[in-house]
Amino acid sequence: MVKLRVKSLVLAFILGLLIWISAPNYGNVDSYGSDGELCCSEKVCCSLEEIEKVGLEPKILSVSPLEGPKLSVVTIIGKNFGKDPEKVEVHFNGTSAKVRVMDDETIVVEVPVRAFTGPITLVVNGFELKGPEFRYVVSETKVSTFVGGYGRGYANGNGTDIRFDAPMDLVRDTKGNLFVLDFYNHAIRKVTPEGQVSTFVGNGAPGDADGMGTRASFYFSEGLAIDNDDNIYVADTGNHSIRKITPSGEVSTIVGGADEFEDHIGRAVELDSPVGIVVGDDNALYVTEIEEHIIRRISLDDLKVSTYAGSRIGFGGDDDGCLETARFRNPYDITMGDNGKMLVTDIGSHRIRSIDQKSGMVTTLAGSVEAGYEDGDRDRVKFRTPSSIAIGKDGTVFISDSENNCIRQMDSNGMVFTIAGTPDTSGYKNGPGNKAQFARPNGILSVGKGEFYLADRDNHAIRKVILM
Repeated sequence: MVKLRVKSLVLAFILGLLIWISAPNYGNVDSYGSDGELCCSEKVCCSLEEIEKVGLEPKILSVSPLEGPKLSVVTIIGKNFGKDPEKVEVHFNGTSAKVRVMDDETIVVEVPVRAFTGPITLVVNGFELKGPEFRYVVSETKVSTFVGGYGRGYANGNGTDIRFDAPMDLVRDTKGNLFVLDFYNHAIRKVTPEGQVSTFVGNGAPGDADGMGTRASFYFSEGLAIDNDDNIYVADTGNHSIRKITPSGEVSTIVGGADEFEDHIGRAVELDSPVGIVVGDDNALYVTEIEEHIIRRISLDDLKVSTYAGSRIGFGGDDDGCLETARFRNPYDITMGDNGKMLVTDIGSHRIRSIDQKSGMVTTLAGSVEAGYEDGDRDRVKFRTPSSIAIGKDGTVFISDSENNCIRQMDSNGMVFTIAGTPDTSGYKNGPGNKAQFARPNGILSVGKGEFYLADRDNHAIRKVILM
């Protein structure tokens, strides 16, 4: 009997020592609380049950489902979660989720509105856990008019006073201001976050003059790009040149003006109807030449111009392949994606083309040579003159399908969906995406978290689209 008591005391001592060693968060137990809880030197009190569980880290075992729309119910199975919801945080792609019920092995949550695709993360009793990626399914789209839409014209101000005449493209600076390329007014208009519209550069009359603000002039420009320092670059289509606008509004011609097509430097280069333009990761501009069916590269270090992709032979084509032999048919817009890839809207072939800068290969990302309207897998989807393209922060691709008068979305699995607009119907209507109407939508600008702005050309408006 004595031996058993001694053995029990030794085991109890060892167990107590192990519990004490594995409880760094509670410090040294030195007193008791009013309810019989053990209190630590850091003045933190805890129950014996909690002391026994110290060192048992929580763990995620499974999550189901792994895709769904807003407010759908997701069950997380694991262990050592505890029973106190106040000690548990669940996030979908960084957005806090509501915990509906939980116990030590199960947490049931609601998918937060506008969380979008990204990882599920948990914080349980101070432990940070990373779960699998959740694919957010957009179930609702809201379309509104940000500025314009009251008829064509040329007027600054706010509200119903604003007039555009065929807005073609738009960019946003680091302060949140939009800059809109106003095609028939030969001007770049500035729109503050509050919707106040003014003329930034240009004066309503066609021309090719450099200078400050409204002393400068443009001629049927079609494309805009902006760098990290808020310098704006304009594809001045009618003047066959590239113009630079500083944040203060100083306009200068940096490329174009020569009489013969050849790769050269700056003003000694002839461009033929530049349209799309983007700032690359290598301090260079990439420009589409719609009439020559090629992509040009302009180094911003020395303004050297070179033919980057495409062949000028014939009347264009749709051949994939290496940069030198691939063919485009009227490439229009161009944008930068992740991992050194560029996307091009090839309006003559009604396709979206991809350029991999690392491998030097051009491939067809989506679409068919035959114009039409069809959602689905990227190999059989159909567009009709896809005019502009943007990429969201999560890699989602947004496309202005101009002649179909709708906005299409392509996810990471290559599936294409219509998210706003009534296919084959030109009109002007705000509201839910499936009832909204556009009239030859053109430039599209993603600003993150499922929001983008759209240059609705023939409605002379800037529309705002929010995914839910």
